[in-house]
Amino acid sequence: MRVGQVVTSRVKGGQVEAAVTAAVEIAGLVRRHGGDVHFHLTTVAGEDVNSTVFSIDYESPEALGAAFDAMADDAEIQAFTTRFNGPDSPSEVTSTSMTMELPLGRDPKPGQGGILEVHLGKPNPGRIADVLNEAAEVCEFVEANGAVNARWYS
Repeated sequence: MRVGQVVTSRVKGGQVEAAVTAAVEIAGLVRRHGGDVHFHLTTVAGEDVNSTVFSIDYESPEALGAAFDAMADDAEIQAFTTRFNGPDSPSEVTSTSMTMELPLGRDPKPGQGGILEVHLGKPNPGRIADVLNEAAEVCEFVEANGAVNARWYS
């Protein structure tokens, strides 16, 4: 079961290039500890426009835990984190979350596209089975129309 961490940040005025440079730097540091790293600039994102999304996916909760333990002792990652959270950072973190892929009884179409689309929602009480069924249908639909690797995370 895939799990991950997602960090959303708002880019400070005129600092997109510096934000991308920072993402490339931390991606290189994080990759040393495993995980599948992705970085996206948001353009059409409602209240999150002019933001970035940095995610790290792991194959299992155990893999994530081992990587986080190792990163906690990584001096370069700690130094980066201190700089990135300081006043001269090109971005300001607006949210951090953990994700877990929910099984939909289907295999995603393999591949990686150039566009990330995310929908956020909150299931009504007692309706999670309906949500999972609908999510599987949506994943099948978008993959039938050109998307790849459609998944459902909680």
